[in-house]
Amino acid sequence: MLDKITVIVLIGNSDNKLTQKEWHYYASDVRTIIWIFEKETHFIGSTEPFSEYQSGCFVFVIEKEQLEELKNRLTLCKQRHNQNFIAMIVGNTQFI
Repeated sequence: MLDKITVIVLIGNSDNKLTQKEWHYYASDVRTIIWIFEKETHFIGSTEPFSEYQSGCFVFVIEKEQLEELKNRLTLCKQRHNQNFIAMIVGNTQFI
């Protein structure tokens, strides 16, 4: 059985580098990459539409062995969209 881990990916446009249309393409590209790897989706959310800046959050489960490839693809995505970083939190979900 393959080990699974929970991943949280956070993206944002607080520096306002991206236009609304560019933000749409960036967030869509991140979502597409996550679709490739995810085994389960726990949450997808974004800032309120009237917020000054945009941000997005994706919480999902992947196979542990795929983590480095996920990081590599997200790194290429952020570079392609002229972003400085994508935040990622990785861990094991504990049910209590």
